[in-house]
Amino acid sequence: MRVMILNLERREDRYWCVIGALSTLEFNVYDDVQRFLTHDGIAYKDTKAVHEAAIADGFEEFSEWRANYRAEAAWFWSYRCALRQIAEMDESVLLLTDDYAPKNNWTADRLWWLVHECFQADPDHGFRILQLNYSASVAHRVDHTPATSNLAIGLAGYSDYALILNAEGAQLVLDTMRTHPGASPEETYHILRCEQANPEIYLGLWHTIDPICRKLYEFSSDNWSTAGRRTPEPWEI
Repeated sequence: MRVMILNLERREDRYWCVIGALSTLEFNVYDDVQRFLTHDGIAYKDTKAVHEAAIADGFEEFSEWRANYRAEAAWFWSYRCALRQIAEMDESVLLLTDDYAPKNNWTADRLWWLVHECFQADPDHGFRILQLNYSASVAHRVDHTPATSNLAIGLAGYSDYALILNAEGAQLVLDTMRTHPGASPEETYHILRCEQANPEIYLGLWHTIDPICRKLYEFSSDNWSTAGRRTPEPWEI
């Protein structure tokens, strides 16, 4: 199974932490894992400059909203870039943020069979997205009605930390981000969950009944600026 790890170039420590976890789970970390370098907000003078770069990169919806700080805009842009690449691939991809990995005993082969289980459970509609964690909102009620021993149909809401997507699933998330430009990746999956009554959205979406990925370590993440989250940065300097 292909793996894509979202990681800032200056936070190589986080990347190697995930690599270590994957190697113990029989992933081929030499051939099947991609370090996807995310855009770094501090490389831009202000939030507007990040938006302008994202627009130049083809994400025109960045002209329709304003992030509160550079790291936020850079993360929203980076997640779209990762999805764009997956949408051009012909295989399913385990997409991880750089502080999450599968739990013990969830090997590469076992995850591959979990995707195969989606096709067995619903051969007419198959698979597009599989969330490996619950909703991040503790107040959010999720329907965990089993479809198989491990899977429930539909998305579980706010969770972008660990997913398996194919090209069609990645394109679905990208399209949703274009129509909801200011939504975070987490919020985008919640939006999709709320729109699942639409058969064109509902089909091929899954989540695991129990979380099968875990947070590796409580890093002092540079992906998000703690100060910037509390006090918005200037839009333009």
